Amino acid sequence: RYFASGQNASSVCEELPDRYCLFVGSSTPKKNIPLTLAAYAELPRSLRTQFPLVLRTTRTSEHGEIIKSLSIEKDVHYVSRHLSSQKQIDLIRNSRLLVLLSHEEGFGLPVAEAMAAGVPVVTSTGGSLSEITGCIGFDSFHATPQQIGARWRTLLTDEGARKQVIQDAQN
Repeated sequence: RYFASGQNASSVCEELPDRYCLFVGSSTPKKNIPLTLAAYAELPRSLRTQFPLVLRTTRTSEHGEIIKSLSIEKDVHYVSRHLSSQKQIDLIRNSRLLVLLSHEEGFGLPVAEAMAAGVPVVTSTGGSLSEITGCIGFDSFHATPQQIGARWRTLLTDEGARKQVIQDAQN
């Protein structure tokens, strides 16, 4: 049991879906969760149903308001309880895609872990992230949710692009 539904974050934890997109980080403003949520909302409903967004963070009232305003309550879930290191790695390894659109990032360990596990990433160029990813990220101060959502959609639906990103990350 890992996560609580976005509709009721205090509910009993439910099983993770088979396929999901993942954010891992704190809920501080520099992590830019509002942009992550807005970009996720740009995905077609069918993709959001197929790939729920799991936020490995603490739910805030601001996030709840954004999620509600974007009408994505059924598609966003939280993992806010403590996980062992192995469960954290498993959470990342089993995701379809990891997203981290920080304005500033000290190192970006979840991004490095995802890339090492062959999980594509959608990142910003904030802080050290461009050094980790090879400059494939977005400028989180200027990128639009539509631009990020388009990249996100490509990595979920275009197997050739997905494989190329994974191959590039491992070289």
